[in-house]
Amino acid sequence: MSLSSKILITTEKGDEIIVYLRSSKAPLNAARLLRMLPLHTRIYFTHDRKIAYFTLTKRLTLEKPSRKIPRGSLFYWVQRNVLAFSLEDTVVQGYACIIGDIDKENLEILANLENGMKITLRSVEGE
Repeated sequence: MSLSSKILITTEKGDEIIVYLRSSKAPLNAARLLRMLPLHTRIYFTHDRKIAYFTLTKRLTLEKPSRKIPRGSLFYWVQRNVLAFSLEDTVVQGYACIIGDIDKENLEILANLENGMKITLRSVEGE
């Protein structure tokens, strides 16, 4: 795996969102996540819409734990066993592991999705 790998999220309405996995942040989790793809799931939001998340069928590991999560981060939230996006700077309960990030334009698309919308995550090779 390169230092940065791309994941494409496609929504049921056809929106496409690019996410960057950063192996420098969490190499074990980034590699494990790539092996799980493609992944068909639904996106959900916390009640305050500060975090968008989806459940995982397999666990990742606690790697370089943090509670402070910067806006635009892709992170594994250990206690909830979810992969999540921070829509604002936030502090999570328990521990999280930052795995990657999403740029501002793609973050805005993500933030405007409907709660419970079907999404598919796929690896984007060679880019």
